[in-house]
Amino acid sequence: MTSRKIDIEGMSCGHCVKWVTDALMSVNGVKDAQVSLESRNAIVEMDETVATDEAVTEAIRRVGYTVVSVT
Repeated sequence: MTSRKIDIEGMSCGHCVKWVTDALMSVNGVKDAQVSLESRNAIVEMDETVATDEAVTEAIRRVGYTVVSVT
C-alpha cells in the first residue's frame, strides 16, 4: 500500500470534491481518497501493484479537472 498526494486545479465547490472522490474510488486498487477543496489536492491510498499514477490521473481528468502533480 502506498500513499500519493495529487495536486488538482479546477475544483471550486463541494460537488467538485465529490466528483473527484468518486472518480478516484472507481480506480481498481484505490483503497481511500481524501479530497480537500481548501488544499486543492487529494491524498490517495492505493495498492501500487494494481493502481498506477496514470490511472488515478486519468480518472481525475475524465471528470474535468487538471492534475498538476503526483508525489
